[in-house]
Amino acid sequence: HYDPSIKKILPHSKMYTIQIGNERFILSGASLSSDAPSYFTNYFSQSANSDQVLFIDRSPRIFQYIYSHLQGYHVEIDDADTFTGLFSDALYYHLPQLRQLILNSDYYYANIGGESIKVSKKLLSGRGNTPNFFTVANDSLYKDISDIITDMNWIRPPPQAAPSLNRSPILFKELVHMLQGAEPEIRSPEHRRSLIKEAKYYRFNALAEKLQNIIEVYNPFTGAQEIAVSLDSIN
Repeated sequence: HYDPSIKKILPHSKMYTIQIGNERFILSGASLSSDAPSYFTNYFSQSANSDQVLFIDRSPRIFQYIYSHLQGYHVEIDDADTFTGLFSDALYYHLPQLRQLILNSDYYYANIGGESIKVSKKLLSGRGNTPNFFTVANDSLYKDISDIITDMNWIRPPPQAAPSLNRSPILFKELVHMLQGAEPEIRSPEHRRSLIKEAKYYRFNALAEKLQNIIEVYNPFTGAQEIAVSLDSIN
């Protein structure tokens, strides 16, 4: 739970300068102590370094998120590459609270067909649709490597890319809409088969079964083929 108290690891009112790449950031001792012990507090706690500029060769764009986090703001992450970069730097800077916030994020992130996808963990945790690709990938890519890096005490985390899939982002979004409760909009038998194939790929087994229970029927009153859904597949 949230604890507003801040340990006095560094003098709270003293300002410290950190240069990340080609950008400088100034943070108070209170901000740096709010997520500690860390790379920063370990450095500035040494008397010889207390008035020095700390130079670090990492991404200033990613550090903007860390800067906001240390100041006490909620950090909103919109894309998979930023999520993965922030996770790597939370490990690099030894920020325990940020690491836990990322691992306990409410969202899964991935690059699907070249498009960044952000989807609610709660949405993908429904009965019959979990475990799935995202639950397994999230644990293996983020949680497991986090534990390994911590245990091995590496100087910096290895290069890491967000989960990337050569699948259709359009079909994935349609599956997500169905998981949100929307009725399937089946345009053709081929479209239905594609949706079933994608649902099975992601291990959305209950959704795949629902799609398999959709049948085409001929309506003699309209003279057209229509989509019908078995009553057994409607929750």
